[in-house]
Amino acid sequence: MDINGIIGETKRSVNLPTKSAIYVWGYNQSGQTGRKGKEGQLRIPKQLPPELFGCPAGANARWLDISCGREHTAAVASDGSLFTWGANEFGQLGDGTEEGRKHPEKVKQLETEFVKSVSCGAHCTAAIAEPRENDGTILSRLWVWGQNQGSNYPRLFWGAFSPNTIICQVSCGAVHVVALSEDGLLQAWGYNEYGQLGRGFTCEGLQGARVINAYAKFLDEAPELVKITLVSCGEYHTAAISEKGEVGKYLHTGISRLVRRWGAMEMRCILIHKSLSPTTLEMEMGYEFCTYAAHKAGKAVAGDVDSSAERAFFMYRDCFFNVCVALSISLALR
Repeated sequence: MDINGIIGETKRSVNLPTKSAIYVWGYNQSGQTGRKGKEGQLRIPKQLPPELFGCPAGANARWLDISCGREHTAAVASDGSLFTWGANEFGQLGDGTEEGRKHPEKVKQLETEFVKSVSCGAHCTAAIAEPRENDGTILSRLWVWGQNQGSNYPRLFWGAFSPNTIICQVSCGAVHVVALSEDGLLQAWGYNEYGQLGRGFTCEGLQGARVINAYAKFLDEAPELVKITLVSCGEYHTAAISEKGEVGKYLHTGISRLVRRWGAMEMRCILIHKSLSPTTLEMEMGYEFCTYAAHKAGKAVAGDVDSSAERAFFMYRDCFFNVCVALSISLALR
């Protein structure tokens, strides 16, 4: 199966290396660094050997995506297989049990799917995948499992979207999840005690999925519907990037993307930063901060929306605070 055909066209170029490796470091109480609990804390990045994933030593392993939860980790191999390891008290590893595991294993329930991306919440996991046996009529779908997701196994989830809606991105917070459709719509579900679901109010208890249908430019202006292109969840807040649509009339010529966030102090979606150009690349949410990256005059720049500082941005960051895992992609000859 041709991997380029599976991934399909993308708005930004994707160069898959002939070989890549996973490096891990940080807190390791539950084996989330995949080293079978040999070290309580890893102070320098260490590579996970291919043998841990069932590959022969020296094999040209390749990786598409990786994500960290509070104490578990998930990684997507280039053949569409999903591996999970670490804590599992809420079934976040997707193996149907609640027993932790200090080494990676494939999620067997998704072996018939080609997994494209994965996102870990504090105690849950979500993945986007499509069937391996596919005539082209079934595209990217959302699978969820773990805390508050209704199953310890991956289950197909449509939520507030109609069946067969194409899902292009998912992001998990501590206790909430947000999914983005190909049409630029967001749906959110989970807890909403800080307004992280973007509904204009806070509430107690688990909330079902609902499409977010109003984004305010400022708190004193009427909300509007916009098309979203990227989303990221922090522990208890959410941010998204919108493109064009009705928001264009509020912007200067040549600027077509906005960064918006909600949760914590804001209970509805408000504009908090204009990007530096229409080519905003990435955004990551942390415990109480948001980082964005964009191109300006051909140079990579970045900043935190809660500060005025801008700094060079050279790598993606996964912002959960207990364990740091990086996917180090290094080009090499076969």
